[in-house]
Amino acid sequence: MTMRKGVYFLIEEASRFTDVKKSDIVAPNKLYENAYIRFAIMLVAKENLPASLTTIARALGRRDHTTTLHGARAQRNSWTTPKAALRKSLSIC
Repeated sequence: MTMRKGVYFLIEEASRFTDVKKSDIVAPNKLYENAYIRFAIMLVAKENLPASLTTIARALGRRDHTTTLHGARAQRNSWTTPKAALRKSLSIC
């Protein structure tokens, strides 16, 4: 499995877990729900896949590697919220 396919797998699992369409997760919008899911995927991919930040960013809708870095850091600092179950779900995959 390529690293990019690993990120796509995380996107599919997040979509299934949250009932948010994959196209909404990778869409170029800043809606809180979609961004939160993207950031969770960024963190889980960064911590569990040997993929580069650029590979993760491109799989999540042609974003920049610095967006992945920011998203992972922001998500790591926000695990006190009820949506922490998303990270737990993605980490099990």
